[in-house]
Amino acid sequence: MKNLTKDIIAKIQLEKVNEEMNQSEGRFWAIEGENKISGIEERYFVYDCSEKDYQFDYEEYRRHMEEEEGISYQIIIFRNWEHEWETRKKAYDGLKKAADRKNLLQYFERKISFYRELNNLIILDVEESGRNYLQYDIDFQLTVEEGKKTLNGRIYNVAFYELRKLFNITGKDLFRKNVRAGLKNNRTGNEIRRKFKEYIRIGAYYDWIQKYPGDKNEETIKNLFNISDDADIRRPETFWFFHNGITIFYFGKQAIDFSGAQVKLNPKEVSVINGAQTMTNYFEGIKEIGLEFISDSYSLLDDEDKIRDVQKFFDEYLSEVDKKIKVKTIFIDGDEKCVQAITYGLNTQIPIVESDIIADSLEVDEINNYLKKVKIEILKGGEVAGIGSGMSVPEFVKKYLIIKQQPGRSKNLRRTDIDRLIKEAKEEFKRNSNEIVNDFQDLEIIEGWWISSKKTRESTYVEPNEKRYNDYGKNYFESFALIEREEELEEEYMELLLDKFVSTFLRLEANPDIKSFKNDILFDEYIAKRKSMQEERLAEEDEHSKLKVCLVEEDECNKLKEYLNESKTSPYTVQKNINQYLKTIDKDLAYFRVVARTDGKVREAFPFAVTTFSELYQNETNEGNRDTLNVKEYKKYEESRFKKEIGKKVPLFVIDWKIDFTEGDENERTALKVRYVPEFSFEEYDKEAREVYELTVRAFESGNEEAFPKVKDKKGFHVRPKGINANDTFEFSNGSQITKRTFWANKDTMDALLSKYLEEN
Repeated sequence: MKNLTKDIIAKIQLEKVNEEMNQSEGRFWAIEGENKISGIEERYFVYDCSEKDYQFDYEEYRRHMEEEEGISYQIIIFRNWEHEWETRKKAYDGLKKAADRKNLLQYFERKISFYRELNNLIILDVEESGRNYLQYDIDFQLTVEEGKKTLNGRIYNVAFYELRKLFNITGKDLFRKNVRAGLKNNRTGNEIRRKFKEYIRIGAYYDWIQKYPGDKNEETIKNLFNISDDADIRRPETFWFFHNGITIFYFGKQAIDFSGAQVKLNPKEVSVINGAQTMTNYFEGIKEIGLEFISDSYSLLDDEDKIRDVQKFFDEYLSEVDKKIKVKTIFIDGDEKCVQAITYGLNTQIPIVESDIIADSLEVDEINNYLKKVKIEILKGGEVAGIGSGMSVPEFVKKYLIIKQQPGRSKNLRRTDIDRLIKEAKEEFKRNSNEIVNDFQDLEIIEGWWISSKKTRESTYVEPNEKRYNDYGKNYFESFALIEREEELEEEYMELLLDKFVSTFLRLEANPDIKSFKNDILFDEYIAKRKSMQEERLAEEDEHSKLKVCLVEEDECNKLKEYLNESKTSPYTVQKNINQYLKTIDKDLAYFRVVARTDGKVREAFPFAVTTFSELYQNETNEGNRDTLNVKEYKKYEESRFKKEIGKKVPLFVIDWKIDFTEGDENERTALKVRYVPEFSFEEYDKEAREVYELTVRAFESGNEEAFPKVKDKKGFHVRPKGINANDTFEFSNGSQITKRTFWANKDTMDALLSKYLEEN
């Protein structure tokens, strides 16, 4: 313990250490002394986890932290960064309550890490035996009083496999002289980590299809590796071309040894001064992706052998991927006094603007009090959403105008109007908080769908006039969808709303230009026309006609089949083409779902609206005493949106497809048969749905995402991701960010129900 204490005192730069206060209690001890730089007395509380038989004892640590709160800094000793990660994961997995898991993550975020394996020499191998490098050396005078200084710089290509050696024994201490730390819980860090995961998943996917050509579960495997249709050249091997590089500044007494294929230096006298975000989020991201892949494989696959195969493959891929990712690495050897100026120069600073000042205002605080009920908040510049999603002041004002049916003004927002609109919004929240908060919730869903549906929209709306509404009409569509919505905002319904939007506005303006979407003249015309049509319709309709079930006859289904084939329907245009055909026969369905089958079996599981799941984490429900670690009460199944969707009767088209590869076009499909179910429902699976919902609630209560019901559990329904991308996340009950997801009906559930409904019809 004495040697450890000595090393820790050197690291935290204490002097005049009070030896009597170096009291120990098992693996805990305290250190008190004066900070060498500030002269302020400081207290540190140390916990040793570095021995092989030492486990992290959460209850013991929590007891000590309650005693030490506000009076000491915490230090935990590990062997290295890998050991820290494993220790945290094991402690996390051992906790059963979500509140305890969240607490543990906070302890690990706040503590200072000390690694026992940190020594005075590290050797990094560089690419091409160190032959292909750039060198730049200068002598200069720092001040009039001082003599000449030297800065030596070299640029090598280095694999992340080598950089891991340095990071593993230094951890985040490696960035102590960087103007920006490698924090993971911010928007930039999250995006960097998502990109790394994307590189790795794409690389792994292409390795898989080369190893197993003709895999029968190609679509499922594509979903498992999270591969989008527009995946580009990003692979681990191409990362070098997408990244500016990492800068490592060495300020040791001995010069760096650049000997051929190796760089030798003292890791205690080095700091990464540019690239902290890159390194932190790569090494933490690669740990996370391994766990995410395990979870995804259980969520998407129901064959145990297949699950074992893909997990074994991915583990082997991850063990080697470090060697494939190369980065331009600048080594600077020079005086420590040069560090600050260089890191400032490498990290461009963002100036304070008026919106930053508004974000810190009382009006924004008041608006946030309403928005936080649904896990949305307005952020200050550089701030990170504590929970849910966040937006800047200008982003909030634009969304507010969309909700207030002023999409053109939103698109053409003037900075001079922001302050006044924030004050107006505050008063609107006071008058009508429930409605406007719900609108913000739905706008988040609509906007997320717009982003994720880009390829579908571009493939569907190809006519020049339609294309203009698709390219420039986002804000117009969002205001339109908020007005017209009558169903849960799931994917197929959003496609119908978009088709209705395009056809509605084409009748008002067949040749819009970009200026049309920067004012509200056209939208006001739509509002007036809609009001007039509603009044006419209400005058004509009676209650009986409102409740009448729309029937599509067998001969109409046969004609629809011909229409789909003549239109060369792609996976992206099915919904639109059905909708267009229905209009030709005067059967305008405001809402319907479509199920695709091949060989009499459904091709995919059936997703429910994301709101059926999101209400578990988004809406505020009754909470227990906040002093009892914020225990949350979740809605009973009977009160849930999931229950409502299970009992709802919806029109459903069932299309049997023959996949035709004869012409080499995988997207061209032939419809063999179209059938129509006027009132499809999951009602008879209510018992199974209740069980799945209650298991999901228990997963929230325990803070264990692995406890979500999975396909392989064969409970009729399951929970799995359904986000825009891997970065489309929410804060789970344990405090971690996980990909957004929803409830899905299993394929065999759909097969059983369709067999019954189609026989009856």
